[in-house]
Amino acid sequence: MPRAASGKPAQARAASDASVLRFSTGQLLRHAVEQAGERTALIEPAGADGKPERRWSYRDLQVTAEAVACRLLAQFSPGDRLASWAASSPEMLFLQLGAGLAGMPLVTLNPANRALELGYMLAQTGVRGLFYDASFRGLDNELVLDELRARLPQLELSVRMDRWADFLAAAQPRSLPEVAPDSPALILFTSGSTGKPKAAVLSHGGVINNAALTARHLGVARGETWLNVLPMFHIGG
Repeated sequence: MPRAASGKPAQARAASDASVLRFSTGQLLRHAVEQAGERTALIEPAGADGKPERRWSYRDLQVTAEAVACRLLAQFSPGDRLASWAASSPEMLFLQLGAGLAGMPLVTLNPANRALELGYMLAQTGVRGLFYDASFRGLDNELVLDELRARLPQLELSVRMDRWADFLAAAQPRSLPEVAPDSPALILFTSGSTGKPKAAVLSHGGVINNAALTARHLGVARGETWLNVLPMFHIGG
């Protein structure tokens, strides 16, 4: 095995005794609610601009995610593809969980992408609904989207993240589909270092087990708090 300068192994051996979780993201969320429904699941720290801290329990996540799923199913069908083109936020997590419950793969796109990149990725994946930030680091995303609309006839819905509450307010209760663990959950694009970026499809089970095994490898104990500093459009986030 290769060794680092410290003399320690530079590679970690794969766990041979870890069990494989057979859940979709929605099934895992429901399982978490059964186990610890009132426990804190998500914290958004207070902002330097005076924005107060926000907290959600696992049950809160389920309620919001199911409302998102119902709202999506009012317009789309399981298997339809959605996309996020936005910076990290709690609403990004709600969207991912809601899309998972609705059986709709979510394409997560870098909010710094401009018209050439964004148009290519949306067309390649046949996205029908887009959730986006109106601006990102001083860049006007509205102008980019206006430029692309005529070239994306399949794009039926575009929702600004600062109007998320309005989107969610239109949700009406409905039956949710059964989503298998091997169903597509996320679609992420590669860096494109050997050509155009390629769409990589990640299953619900793959996403869940990657997270669970990462937590196990890092030694994160049950009930401990993660600090996520990685962008949520990225595989690491």
